[in-house]
Amino acid sequence: EVILNEQGQREVEEAMKGVESVLQSHIPPFRKLPYCSKCAYKDFCYAGEEEEGEV
Repeated sequence: EVILNEQGQREVEEAMKGVESVLQSHIPPFRKLPYCSKCAYKDFCYAGEEEEGEV
């Protein structure tokens, strides 16, 4: 069991507000860039996208 002091609790609450802000922010349109094929985050970007030629 982890018990946070008041400062730790405030830091967690601020971090949660930051996460909520990111989730509510504008998502740019998808576009494939030359370096996407080697990016470690590729699967996150491509989630829900259809490859060319797929129906």
